[in-house]
Amino acid sequence: MQHRHSQSGFALITAVLLITAILTVAVTSALLLSGRSVATAQGLEALRAHYAARSALDAAAAQAVGGGCGAVGTSVNVEGFTVALTCEAWTVDEAGTDYPVYRLGATAARGSIEAGTLVRRTIRVSVADAS
Repeated sequence: MQHRHSQSGFALITAVLLITAILTVAVTSALLLSGRSVATAQGLEALRAHYAARSALDAAAAQAVGGGCGAVGTSVNVEGFTVALTCEAWTVDEAGTDYPVYRLGATAARGSIEAGTLVRRTIRVSVADAS
């Protein structure tokens, strides 16, 4: 009498391994996509901070040229960013003509370090009033 060996467990093991592989690929893809979207959002916030600082710096440069460092404020709000401004002045003598030069800085910041949402950008420029 011959006994037949059954292979009924082979299909079950194959199905479990296949489902595990598919789930691993799906979870890995989801993690990669969420990491990319966070990086994209952070990049956009950094760009917004840059332009907030640039905008405040352009206004501060016009104020400095028109009225010296005293006309430049110390802080402004631009589109939800707090922008800290700095201004230093000195006089340059060029070919017997004195004119003021202003070194301006703007640091735009928003968010908090505790929440992991802090974004900050600093821009510095020098402008002269040689009129």
